Amino acid sequence: MIRYCMNCEKDIDFEPKEVSSKNDLKCPYCGGIIAKDSRHPVNSEYSDQAETKIGNTISKMIHIAFIFYVTLSLIGILGYVFNIDKMLYIATGIALGAFLIQFLTGTLVFGLGIIFLPIGAIAGFLVFKDIRGAFLGIDIVFLVRHIIRDIILRIIAKLTGIGSK
Repeated sequence: MIRYCMNCEKDIDFEPKEVSSKNDLKCPYCGGIIAKDSRHPVNSEYSDQAETKIGNTISKMIHIAFIFYVTLSLIGILGYVFNIDKMLYIATGIALGAFLIQFLTGTLVFGLGIIFLPIGAIAGFLVFKDIRGAFLGIDIVFLVRHIIRDIILRIIAKLTGIGSK
């Protein structure tokens, strides 16, 4: 069993029976007494850096997931505005496909999308009188949802910032 000597700052391997006996552990290098539960100290700066890197990676993944739908919505809306139907259909199809995958895997955050996406499609179809309008309605629902979410998250961030002061 590895134990750590604070005097010589070395790890020493002891037999398990020595660690469990009543006698004190003695360092073979300096002769000092070693606590039976002593361990090599952990570098807290390294540990903090690792935690920060993990946190930053998770934050970037969440940010990418957040801008995914916004980007696809904007691409779809631009496709509608500039009469590039393929761009509209592909962007909306990818967004709906990702939404469906999240729904089927149980990772869906926008649960009300099950209600609002069909409402957006119907409203878009009724207002613009064609299938392109339905796709535009879906893109607008995704965009509005994420804009509202961004506003709410900013309000929460401000409130927690005020609360921490």
